[in-house]
Amino acid sequence: MERQVLTPHIFTISGVLTPAECQQLIASAEARRFDAATINTWGGPRLDKETRNNDRVIVDDFELAKRVWNRVGEFIPRMLLGRQVRGLNERFRFYRYQPGQKFSWHADAPFARENGELSLLTFMIYLNGGYNGGATHFESLKVQGQPGMALVFEHGLIHEGGEVAEGIKYVLRSDVMYGRVGQLFG
Repeated sequence: MERQVLTPHIFTISGVLTPAECQQLIASAEARRFDAATINTWGGPRLDKETRNNDRVIVDDFELAKRVWNRVGEFIPRMLLGRQVRGLNERFRFYRYQPGQKFSWHADAPFARENGELSLLTFMIYLNGGYNGGATHFESLKVQGQPGMALVFEHGLIHEGGEVAEGIKYVLRSDVMYGRVGQLFG
């Protein structure tokens, strides 16, 4: 695995998952029921096909979070905004983008736990290749995912999941959680 810093707020980690692991995760997601992905608004989740028309499966998987964290933890900032890293959020979102599907310009917001932990980084792993389009765009940067590669960036950065032209794109998304310094892990 190798970390590549793209900007002070965006980096990738190559080889987080093997091709076999990626295929296993895709098969697992496909065995579940994909639903139309909603967007989060002040009024709660809302279907908005103009902004986002990809499909999604949400899964809580503590073991997957631990397994992936054991591989990537050394590459993740220990401290961010005065908080100490805790690990990956166990809430995973499998995204499926078919031709014509996209997630327009938006920013990710933090997830807060009752124990005071807060997500500060978006953590995505690209699960496959063989599709055209679908790059992740930032204001001054385009990332074309490779199978097994993680893309990590600070919440609040404006970005989009570009429209897929051909094939199907699969992404696994989570967050990196941070807690107060000195707070017990919980």
